[in-house]
Amino acid sequence: MADNALDPAMIDRLMVTYGQRRLAVVAMLGTFYVPHGHDPAARRAMAELIDAYYAATAPHLRWAFSEDDGLQDLRKRPLPPCRDRIARLSADETFELSLSGAEDFEDASPFSLSCLMSYQQPPPDMGYLSLSFPLGFLEQQASGWFFQWIEYACERLTPLHGYAGLGLVQSMDVGEAQVVQPYIYPFAERFPGLEVDDPDTHIDYLEDGIKGVNWLTIVNDSLLGRIGGRDAVRARCSDRISVHDTASGLILQAGPAPQLGDRETGFIPERYREVYRVLESLQAEYPDILIDTPEHVDPMDFKVRWMTRFA
Repeated sequence: MADNALDPAMIDRLMVTYGQRRLAVVAMLGTFYVPHGHDPAARRAMAELIDAYYAATAPHLRWAFSEDDGLQDLRKRPLPPCRDRIARLSADETFELSLSGAEDFEDASPFSLSCLMSYQQPPPDMGYLSLSFPLGFLEQQASGWFFQWIEYACERLTPLHGYAGLGLVQSMDVGEAQVVQPYIYPFAERFPGLEVDDPDTHIDYLEDGIKGVNWLTIVNDSLLGRIGGRDAVRARCSDRISVHDTASGLILQAGPAPQLGDRETGFIPERYREVYRVLESLQAEYPDILIDTPEHVDPMDFKVRWMTRFA
């Protein structure tokens, strides 16, 4: 694939299937790791973003799931405003929700959202929000719409860190997503620009450092201070990297458009590699596997290869 060449129709057809099942799809995703998950202000911000996502994508969504309400068919009953649910929660209660546009809730959909805001516990008390859109849908929006969504999320959530770009989106059914992980391995191995995203698992190891980089990489000032702060990071980036200020940190943009890369042709996105070199010392220690792999592949070896794919 040529540098910066993205065909939205082709990307939207890129998926991992098994018979008629859609095990994983490629979409534009954004994932944000948020400290102080029990904090009322953080929860209100999360609810605001979920309500905004639902407003933008409601015609394409089919399912909602939470531990409290179970599985809900959104074609029969619209999603109630999350801000109302948040207002009723105490700090000792967890807030979590998943949304999906799949016809079968066990399948993957490029219209997807998942979030977790934990009950009150010792710091860092992390939560997360992850959301995705098909590229074809984004093509129909105003120029820069996706980036504006990421900026909006950063302003409201003040995340510790996060990333956005092309990624593999799996089923909203956590058990199903776990079972099919070996099937997504070939995609993850071949296309370095694809985020392998499982924030439910990642969150346990990302309390003190970033997971890695993607087209957009979000870093809070508390982490940037370890490498000299915003100005030092900006000075280390060439003019190929756009550096955007937020209220709580920076967004590093690796070129004008996201890239898949392709190990089969030797194409590793160079701008992604540059961002990785700038932020490498902030990468978290990640002692667990990233995903379950096929029997012939050591999952820890794959984890190391994937985490350092832009080194």
